[in-house]
Amino acid sequence: MGVSKPYYFVRVNGDTTHNNPGNPSCWIPGEPPTFPETYFNYADYCLTNGLIRIGWPAVGNLTRHPDVPESTPCYDNIDPHIRAYLQDFRDIAVGSVILMPDKDRPGVLYIGTTTGPYVYTYNPPRDPYECAHRIPITWDRKVGAFAEYDAHRLAIKTLGGFWTRAFHRIDRSQSSAVLERIEAARRARIG
Repeated sequence: MGVSKPYYFVRVNGDTTHNNPGNPSCWIPGEPPTFPETYFNYADYCLTNGLIRIGWPAVGNLTRHPDVPESTPCYDNIDPHIRAYLQDFRDIAVGSVILMPDKDRPGVLYIGTTTGPYVYTYNPPRDPYECAHRIPITWDRKVGAFAEYDAHRLAIKTLGGFWTRAFHRIDRSQSSAVLERIEAARRARIG
């Protein structure tokens, strides 16, 4: 059985450049992380609000830019990998499958399907600036709760590989067995 839809791994925690009082070009009043903050986890926010997010909000609205700029007042130099992450995130199609790990619970994944295109919006504190790059999603549920998946049972390695990246499109040619396991687990959980 082949898997035809695109699959993406999106990490929703990470270092934040914002709310550093020493960097006024990045300061966002009312933003949840307080400086110094390391690896703030937005998993609950994403689940509760039916979205997936990626960082680097000071790049601005990606629908207005054909390419992500090389730098902004907040980010001196944007790594080429990060620029590619942001462009690819913006271009995720409706109906794509998203895998979101929960950093506070090693090996736990949430999986959902995108329901709309990329949007850029924020209104701290309810809608954090750090979550300005977002895509609407319907998260898998089981008996009213969000379905949790075990990365190890899905044959996803949590040490190295795409698990360590902020964003990754899962390549069917390299990971077809993993994608088939994910599809089978989703059918068993939500079917």
